[in-house]
Amino acid sequence: MARVHVAELHPHERIVEERVEGLVAYLQALDDVVIPCVVACRRTGMIIDGIDGHHRHAALQRMGWRFIPVLYVDYDDARIADANGNAKSGVLKRCAAARTQGYELFAPKTTRHVIETCGGHTVPLLVLAPLVCMTPQTVECI
Repeated sequence: MARVHVAELHPHERIVEERVEGLVAYLQALDDVVIPCVVACRRTGMIIDGIDGHHRHAALQRMGWRFIPVLYVDYDDARIADANGNAKSGVLKRCAAARTQGYELFAPKTTRHVIETCGGHTVPLLVLAPLVCMTPQTVECI
């Protein structure tokens, strides 16, 4: 896990404004924020966490957080796939990466990144991310 400046992360999907606003309201009501790390590509900084990583990133950024917890993974790893597309072709993965470089962002929830386990099952990529308890000044794994 790394503490990363929000500007170093790059979305590839648009967000749903109402979802971000609701998340901001929820997080502001807490004394301590406890959320999973955002999962991102180590090489590009692209957000690839398939369960609200884009919304968590946007909410924390709007709340004025400069640094957020990130779990970096190797997005080129063949075990990481998109559950909505052809997992092995890599076409959707390349398109997602291109979307972070000035192309139009995908619609919300276009990709659902998963990882193949040792037993051959696929699970959401988010299961790799530790939960963290954080304030704007500190981030701790729990």
